[in-house]
Amino acid sequence: RPSDTSATDDERREAWRVLCNVQSAMESAGFRGPIVACSGNGWHLSYPIARANDEIATNEIKALLAGLDQRCSSAGARVDTKTYNASRIWKLYGTTARKGIETAERPHRVAFVTAAPERAAIDAARNNNTPAAIRRLLAAWATQDLALAAIESQRGQPDSVKRAAAYLANVPPAVSGSGGHSH
Repeated sequence: RPSDTSATDDERREAWRVLCNVQSAMESAGFRGPIVACSGNGWHLSYPIARANDEIATNEIKALLAGLDQRCSSAGARVDTKTYNASRIWKLYGTTARKGIETAERPHRVAFVTAAPERAAIDAARNNNTPAAIRRLLAAWATQDLALAAIESQRGQPDSVKRAAAYLANVPPAVSGSGGHSH
């Protein structure tokens, strides 16, 4: 959708599907304890992590968001890759998202939290959602990407296809009406 308009119901449903894909990817990597919230136009997953606010952490979070975008986004909704900045201004839940002119199809909506773990669960998740967990996930994605590249390069033209093409290049053409049936 254009950035200066509110989302339609269908766009919010598609954003929910992306959130579910992201949450599944994060949980399969061992991440726990997200706050799940609606921005009014889309959805937020906020995972507690214990990180220094330095360039290394920023680069890892950028890579994590880029990987999630590549693996979980759809034609109808995307992972926001600009949320890596620790000082980024976040939605104040309970306020109304007012993008553009309100219409029946694109209404202004209130932002709200749908799920928030108890403080003890957040602390436990923060200890689990470590820099090492992020690095393991990024390494797994890199391995998957290399495996796909290897498969794609082999699929492009297997050795048997190369040999058949070389053989056929040396065979005279079979032309109909010129005895082609015997070639």
